[in-house]
Amino acid sequence: MPIAADKLVSLPSKLRKSIKQISRDPTPDRVHKLRTRSRRLESALKALSLDSRKNERGLIKAIKPIRRRAGRVRDMDVLTQFASDSHVSGEQECSVRLLEYLGSVRERQSDKLQKKVDAERANIRRRLKKSTHLLETQVPIQRNRKPNAKFQKLATEAAARSLSLEGELRKWPNLTRANLHRFRLKVKKLRYILQMAEESNGEFVASLGEVKDAIGEWHDWEELARIAKQVIQHPGCKLVVQIRSTAQQKFEHALFSANSMRRRFLQPAGRRKFPSGTSRAPALTSVSAIAA
Repeated sequence: MPIAADKLVSLPSKLRKSIKQISRDPTPDRVHKLRTRSRRLESALKALSLDSRKNERGLIKAIKPIRRRAGRVRDMDVLTQFASDSHVSGEQECSVRLLEYLGSVRERQSDKLQKKVDAERANIRRRLKKSTHLLETQVPIQRNRKPNAKFQKLATEAAARSLSLEGELRKWPNLTRANLHRFRLKVKKLRYILQMAEESNGEFVASLGEVKDAIGEWHDWEELARIAKQVIQHPGCKLVVQIRSTAQQKFEHALFSANSMRRRFLQPAGRRKFPSGTSRAPALTSVSAIAA
């Protein structure tokens, strides 16, 4: 069975649990799970071409603004942690000012998230229930149940989407500050789809995860540098200088990580050197596992 059916069918229930747990002041862990589960479900529905159905199209429309608001809260949690870890002697006042600003933004974004969840909760729960039923009727959950024509079609759709994303990443122009974040978005989408497979090239999926994390960390430090410059009205502040320096280091690491992954897994045809003992590109092996 190419797609991990149990994991796929459980996506709606996991998101429903996260929606239920969001409160006025949600914990960082709950916000992170809400954001991740929303994106996983959205990516799965699109990869399987189920977003063409009325209920699933409405579900994606309802969870998208919630995912984005959760992302803004999550951003403040991450930036607050980075700012807390940035210690510069003699700049305590600037550090406190930055942390207070991040805390106030986090509070406002949490309120907006809660209001949006409250407004859409009933609609989302109803649509998630229908999506669960849809997946259960098309995905062979039991191990002894043979994949039917509908399930095979879903797997084919997912494989086609994976191949398309793999092709985009392989043909991507030289990575720069201007396009590195967009490259990460494609990496995330491909990784989510490949994780749906019961078996795929673990090294490739792990490498995609490392690239995603490295670019994401750089992007967060860049945002912290932008905010610090705006909030700290202190010419020559050593804290701002340190944050900028860290952002540059994270950019260099992210660029190295992304280029290393591309050289290893996504070299153009004719230039690929596959790992010893294999006759196919690891990326293609992972994609093929979905529709096997």
